[in-house]
Amino acid sequence: MTLIKFDTEQISAIASATLAHQGEWDAIWQDVKTKLSGVVSDALDAATGMSLEERSARYNQKTSLYAQQLMSRAPATSQVAAIAEQTNVAMVKTLTG
Repeated sequence: MTLIKFDTEQISAIASATLAHQGEWDAIWQDVKTKLSGVVSDALDAATGMSLEERSARYNQKTSLYAQQLMSRAPATSQVAAIAEQTNVAMVKTLTG
């Protein structure tokens, strides 16, 4: 008999789906970069304050950091599930004598 259940599967599924879409984000950014490369001029770089390559580097840095953060949450999610399972077993033993 299960009294308490902590469902962490959905959290893991969200992280996996998010990481799976990273390739799509990269493809979109690459398409934008390619299209902008055809029209970028020194004036555009001056107006935006940074070059397309600098923007590309920032994009790559931010997406890498985001992916690292998602991956670092996976062990914490597993630990929460383990604690929940242990707590559930202990509560069942206590209640059933």
